[in-house]
Amino acid sequence: MTKINEIASNQAKIILSEYGEVSFDELLEARIKTMNLLSSNSSNHLPHHTIKAIKIEDIPFIDRKTFVSWLKELPKDVIRGKGFVRFHDDPFLYSFQFASKKVYFEKVDGSTTETPIIILIGNHLDPSTIRSSFDYAFYV
Repeated sequence: MTKINEIASNQAKIILSEYGEVSFDELLEARIKTMNLLSSNSSNHLPHHTIKAIKIEDIPFIDRKTFVSWLKELPKDVIRGKGFVRFHDDPFLYSFQFASKKVYFEKVDGSTTETPIIILIGNHLDPSTIRSSFDYAFYV
């Protein structure tokens, strides 16, 4: 709980519960806004003091090793990452989970309609820094 309190702003709502018992209305309450990293829409601005979720869409086929390196080199403020990616050397879609600088992949059933997407969640994330590092890793 101490680590959570360190990274959460005083505006973050922490819900204490036993065995995950939380009211349905409480669970559905909007708390985090997402921002589309590849959008040039200026309405994506969020205050700097909140936990943010950054969404990266339209992801090309990527190299697995480069992707893992990119994730591990993200700023320490990135708490978690998740999404779907496709690799150059493999026709399947993979879901990934990223936390504590560790990456886990799982092959997705071939009948899925999911498209590649990356969601990064963290505190004080700088979208321009993440965008630059993404472009450098996968488009240069």
